[in-house]
Amino acid sequence: MSRILAIHPKSELYGADRIFFESVSSLISDGYKVDIMLKQEGPLVDLIKEKLKKDVLIVPFLPVAVRSRLSFCSLIQFFYKNIKFFFYLFRCNNKYDIVYINTLALFTTPLICKILNFQSIILHSHEMISCYGTLAKIIVSLSEAFSSKVICVSNAVKQDMLDGSIIGNNLKYKVVHNGIKDMGKQKHVQHRKIKFLLLGRIMPEKGQWFLVETLKLLSKEELDKISIKLVGNPPPFRKNLLDDLKNIITKFKLNKYIDIIDFVNDPFEIISNCDVCLVPSIIPDSFPTTVLEGMSCAKPIIVSNSGGAKEIVVDGRNGILIEPNNINEFKSAIQFFISNPELIFSFGKASRKIYEDYLTLDKFKERFLMEFK
Repeated sequence: MSRILAIHPKSELYGADRIFFESVSSLISDGYKVDIMLKQEGPLVDLIKEKLKKDVLIVPFLPVAVRSRLSFCSLIQFFYKNIKFFFYLFRCNNKYDIVYINTLALFTTPLICKILNFQSIILHSHEMISCYGTLAKIIVSLSEAFSSKVICVSNAVKQDMLDGSIIGNNLKYKVVHNGIKDMGKQKHVQHRKIKFLLLGRIMPEKGQWFLVETLKLLSKEELDKISIKLVGNPPPFRKNLLDDLKNIITKFKLNKYIDIIDFVNDPFEIISNCDVCLVPSIIPDSFPTTVLEGMSCAKPIIVSNSGGAKEIVVDGRNGILIEPNNINEFKSAIQFFISNPELIFSFGKASRKIYEDYLTLDKFKERFLMEFK
């Protein structure tokens, strides 16, 4: 059986991190010998050691691209890390048949592997970045040119990469929709207030500011019928965003309606206890894991229609699709569930059905492993 080196740039437990864990788990369960490489210690490392009983290679000089740290100094450091990583892989270039690279943040790794003549280089793309201009074209084109295959988490991601690539080799791209473990079908409980949940990185791109701007347009009577929970932390190099968000909530006098809590490694209980999941991303979102988690727990979803979520959320059936940054549409979607609380159960039931039919972990594993045959 082939030996695989699986590389991932983070050690957290947000969406792409969870999918990486399930991908590696699938490969191991199918008989592949897998070595796992991460940049640093963290919850993902702990999960791998606990569930997979495997050690993890920690490589602090893994060349990870971080857009928010773009400067001359950071570019020099990035170049140096690539050189150092090249020689690190050179020493183990005969150990692996396949290199599995998770996310475009490692876009130079396929080039390094190609130079070192690795047999098969599989990149797993979770991002939609064509809107970032010239830099995105470079990242996508390098990723495509030097990978044997590019697995995309949605049709939206595939099209975004093709649109951004200078090469545009359609044959290299394969769409494998994610799946997650069953979080447990929930019985609908009628709460005194309708509980809305937004789970994800705290940053404007994920829609928390958009949500606050929308909530300020609701009447006091409407606000008194709802509660909002925001769950997550800001990115490591944008810690100030949490205070910024708290300040704008205070400015609009919404503190009594909005509760912010830290990111949790296992969101099951929080999702179970909400009525409606919100995923109002401003930028195109590839295939949000939070949507899958909400559907597994039989929740309606209000989600932006600019990314991969529209491939599994059917407007008016298991959720409501809104245009990114369209306050009127977002307001109307929230008001819909305030005015029709009895429909929360039927929308959630439809979400659960789509999950059971297509988005389970077993179905994901089947789709994913096909790309390694």
